[in-house]
Amino acid sequence: MLKLSGGFVENYLEIKGNAHFCLIPAGTSPWTNQLYESIHCGCIPVILSDEYEVAFQHLIDWKRLSIKWPEAEVGPELYSFLSSLPTKSIAAMKARLYRKCVVCWDSG
Repeated sequence: MLKLSGGFVENYLEIKGNAHFCLIPAGTSPWTNQLYESIHCGCIPVILSDEYEVAFQHLIDWKRLSIKWPEAEVGPELYSFLSSLPTKSIAAMKARLYRKCVVCWDSG
């Protein structure tokens, strides 16, 4: 089992990029770097904050690039949902994420 808490992990972004889903919990502010970091790594963000509103909603179809999950249902329900997603759906979501977000950051 891989433990990422408790200190610096040299290949943290690589590990994150190898995951299908990255959990984005509520932070101490209305936004979190974890969302953008996950997108940059090509990891589908699973937003676990009822209060968090993603930026650029008028430009980005976040429902096709991320999953927003109610805080009260974090637990076995979330795991079951993510586990039940077909591989093709996950691949399509990651491809959209890459085309819409990662390419624009890497082109600079």
